[in-house]
Amino acid sequence: MPSLLRRNGTKRWCGAVMVNGQRSSHWFPDASKDSERAAAAWEAAEKVRLKNLQVGVQTIPLASWKVLRLATEAGLHSKVRDSTRTYAEKYAALKRFVLSIGPDTPLDAVDIDAAETFLNKQAESRSGNAANRDRKNLTWAWNWAKKRFRRQGFPGSENPFQAVQRYAENRHDRYVPPPEDFAKVLARQTGQDRTMLLAALHLAARKGELFRLTWDDVDFSGGKVRLTSRKTRSGSWKQDWLPMTPELKASLQELLDTRANAEGPVFQALGAFAFDRQYAGEAFRKRNHWLKRECARAGVKEFGLHAVRHLSAVMLYHAGKSVATIQAMLRHENAGTTEIYLKRLGLDPGKLREAIEKVFSHYF
Repeated sequence: MPSLLRRNGTKRWCGAVMVNGQRSSHWFPDASKDSERAAAAWEAAEKVRLKNLQVGVQTIPLASWKVLRLATEAGLHSKVRDSTRTYAEKYAALKRFVLSIGPDTPLDAVDIDAAETFLNKQAESRSGNAANRDRKNLTWAWNWAKKRFRRQGFPGSENPFQAVQRYAENRHDRYVPPPEDFAKVLARQTGQDRTMLLAALHLAARKGELFRLTWDDVDFSGGKVRLTSRKTRSGSWKQDWLPMTPELKASLQELLDTRANAEGPVFQALGAFAFDRQYAGEAFRKRNHWLKRECARAGVKEFGLHAVRHLSAVMLYHAGKSVATIQAMLRHENAGTTEIYLKRLGLDPGKLREAIEKVFSHYF
């Protein structure tokens, strides 16, 4: 039977079996009933697998693979390998499918009709966009498990989710503030708020990249800034150095001069409000209302930090810069992603430092 044990300070279910002196064990995500059931199912399947291996058989009965086991194995893998946001999206898709079809449903009973019935329900109750996200994540889970457990009886049939056609989506253009509106908001800012807006624009930085920025990432002598992101195919951390414009360099230096030392986060909670006093001096985790409030005070249409990243790309595009230049600025892994941002771009070559200094110095 599975055991509820403590590992690294956290209670988790652990399955363990012994067959003719050969021991095998597997840890599960937490102390929940789902993990307990998954551990019990794993033990039953593992006993059969070990017995079959000892007589030269490389597979176990297909009936041992249930929907819950697929969800548990894929979810655990994602929790370890993916970013928090990606894991949450995959976990939600797996949970919806398990609750819809039943945790004890054998995987060899999950055919194209079952997959399409589930995804149709998501499209009707939520949206085509949501159904496509679930289709993507469930396709990933099936393909990953098929490759990972190919010798442990995972069904070798066609991926049922991949066989379902994509759903029509309602795409809406993301709002990009005009440079004039951004300038109005920027003109009202001082201190780290002004520096954060300049960094968002001049580096085309994502919100998380700004929040993670430390003074070790700012090279004043080299005139560059290092941004850290997990926006990669593998979900691994990636670091990129980008050049600083003179305006951004001066603003960062001015901000540093107000700090007691050159350590810690560049942008930090100041404890100005009662709810965030406990986080004073720490890096921001969220900043949900700041720009909304500042846009209202400046009398412009509301925009967020990610819209500033889009503005950076649009300004480079209107300046006639190439796809390669804009791709380098946005730090996309392929040009196709950049083209989604801007749709149609020219191929005029240009160097990144010269491009951003010329463009942003002209506007601000």
